Amino acid sequence: MRRSSKAALAILAVFCGLVLTAGGTRQSETLDEGLFIAGGAVQVKHLDPNIELTHPPLLRWVAGIPAVLLGGARLPEPAPMVPSGAMDLYSYKIQDVFNYTVPFYYDSGASHDRVLFWGRAPFALLGALLGWLVFVSARRLYGP
Repeated sequence: MRRSSKAALAILAVFCGLVLTAGGTRQSETLDEGLFIAGGAVQVKHLDPNIELTHPPLLRWVAGIPAVLLGGARLPEPAPMVPSGAMDLYSYKIQDVFNYTVPFYYDSGASHDRVLFWGRAPFALLGALLGWLVFVSARRLYGP
């Protein structure tokens, strides 16, 4: 393996480590992680296939599946659901999901750090994979 490949892998490993440990017990989740991980866990637990349209599709499901299956996420009720059918995105307010994140992370009895770690994992792995593909493509196009 070339030295440049080893360096790229080291950089991507550091990237994954930073993403996965960014909000441990001394820190908190980011604002959007409440929307994606908590909202995703709600959709996974309720088997709600409705796609939330205020952000790119499937982000809630991508974050929610590992948070529920591997992170042990639990849902305090009542859980906010994405409205079914077409919606006016200008008037649709996602404040209910943002308000739900506090009981989801801190009052549900699940491990905050574990749920957060597994909710972030797919994005860290996808980011590392895309970084590796850019590196390989650039090396192929421009040489070592």
